[in-house]
Order: sequence, then C-alpha cells, then structure tokens
Amino acid sequence: MIWKMNYDDYMINVIFMGTNTYVHAIYADVHAVSFENVTYWYDGEVNSDVFAPDYYSAPGVEIVIEVWDDILKKYVTTVTKTTDMDNKVCYNPVDLDSWRYTFKVYHPDDDYYTYISVNDTYHIVRNSSSVNIDIPDGKVFVYPDIPEQINFTIVNRSADVRVVISNQDGVVLDQLTNDDYVLINGLTCGDYNITVYNIGNMEIDQSQDTKLFKIALGNDVENSTNAAVNKSEI
Repeated sequence: MIWKMNYDDYMINVIFMGTNTYVHAIYADVHAVSFENVTYWYDGEVNSDVFAPDYYSAPGVEIVIEVWDDILKKYVTTVTKTTDMDNKVCYNPVDLDSWRYTFKVYHPDDDYYTYISVNDTYHIVRNSSSVNIDIPDGKVFVYPDIPEQINFTIVNRSADVRVVISNQDGVVLDQLTNDDYVLINGLTCGDYNITVYNIGNMEIDQSQDTKLFKIALGNDVENSTNAAVNKSEI
C-alpha cells in the first residue's frame, strides 16, 4: 500500500509499502499459507519464517501521480514514476506554477499488487520571476548597423536560460546559456521570433518573454517606406 505522501523541500515524496498484495490477502488466514522458504520479488531474499514480513523493499513499482487544480477543480497533468530501493518516489513539480494543487497518487492494479491510492493537497509557493528581452517588439535592424547580440534581463534567474530564435523556415537557434545575451551577428536578412525562457527550478517559477525582430538591407527599408508613402497619397 501507499502509506505516506508529503511535500518537503519543494518535492512531492511518496513511500510505497508493498504489503497489500494478493499473496498477503491469502495470508489473512494465518494457517492458510506457509511462507517458509518463499523468495521475495524485490531482491531474491528467501524468507525462512512461516510469517509474511510486514515490510520489505519493492523497487521498480509503478506509481502514478495525478495533479488537479484544487481551486478550479481542473485536471492539470499526470506523471508516472517507479519506486527506488527505499520504496520511494520523488516528484519535482517544477513544471507547475505556484498554486494550490491536489495530488492523487496511486498504484494501478496488476498481477502482483492491488490498486491503492492516497490524496493530499499542497500549496506550492515559489519566488516569482520575469524575463524582458531588451528590444522593442518589431525592432528592425538595418545593415550595416547590426548589433552582435540581443540582451535580456531576468529577475530571479534559475541556473539555465533557454533561447529560441525562429523564422518562417523553422528554428534557427535553440540553446541553453548562462549569459544575459544571445549572438545574432550570424543571422541573415529576414523576419525572426525570439523567445527567452527562464526555466525555473524548485524555488523559482518559470517565466518567458517573446519579441519579433527583423534584419534588413538598407534599400529594403527604403523601398518599403516609399511604398507606404505612395499608398498613403492615393
């Protein structure tokens, strides 16, 4: 059975105790089954007593963690983990925003263990964060005055920041960086979308900012400006 769940050090911790099995159900009648010389699944240990052990290790057991928004009563996500040698499953809910959630943790019914579940509600609280890409949205860079980089500012930065730049053909740059800028001097003329992700961690909420920018030749900008002027005069 699952006998313990808590939220500690920004982690959801679950302890699984594998005593609620079909074999142990049979053993409800103490004289029905002899457990002498039974080899247990977890590590091949052979029981030399006639009584079933109250507790033993059960690594590799599937544990499902179902997450619900406790305020809006909406389903959020499902995570599947397997127990370690200490019967433990740890879930780092870094992908969840600061909020109040209900966690339904269960082991599905299988050939060895019966279905068992436990619910609990925790309020996940982290430090907020923000990202600002230091250019106006729609910024046009004109050759030859192209900067080497685009800077960004992050409040409560996590260890790694992800930068993604794409154009109409797809992603042209996708990298993790410890810097507060990204180099753009290798990009060709065209329209681009840049997104900077503060990935977040156990203590800091994730955040992001997105901007559009354009790299153009001088005559391209002049032609587009003349076309706009001519259109306004019609």
